Amino acid sequence: IDPLGSNRSAENLAIKQGYAQILEMQKSGVLSEQASEQYLSSIGKARPDVVFELFQNEEDMREALKGPGTDALVQKMAMDQPTKFFTDGAIRNLPDNKFGSAWGGWLEKDSDNASKWYFANKEQLSTAQTDAIAASFSKFALAKDEAESALEWANSVHDEELRKKLLSRVSK
Repeated sequence: IDPLGSNRSAENLAIKQGYAQILEMQKSGVLSEQASEQYLSSIGKARPDVVFELFQNEEDMREALKGPGTDALVQKMAMDQPTKFFTDGAIRNLPDNKFGSAWGGWLEKDSDNASKWYFANKEQLSTAQTDAIAASFSKFALAKDEAESALEWANSVHDEELRKKLLSRVSK
């Protein structure tokens, strides 16, 4: 018997409720984007396990994560638990506008495993997700002074505006 079990359940519920309230306050304009980001990041750093559940189970949380002020939290969650984040279904619920940030963070932290995951799963990804990954690979290669690889990844992007932006970075 875990004597802290009931306390943990209550704590987890309180974290989920607090998280939901912060997001609601941001959406309604009571909290600024910056203040909301600070609160959400604090929760994510303290209890990533609880916040991670929100990516998998809570429709309203997923919707809220499309908004501004959550990029750093999403990236931290992906970097702290990348295998779980990308393989246990969380990416199915992750809005496209957050996917690139999350995956790019994993690439920077563990390029070998991120690359292996991509090549094993690319057929199951949306075009927006593969574009985000190609952009991350391009930026990563450029940071390592591998211009040829950066150019190849940039040219593989389907979104014309993003491809032009990447190509201009490579040509500098």
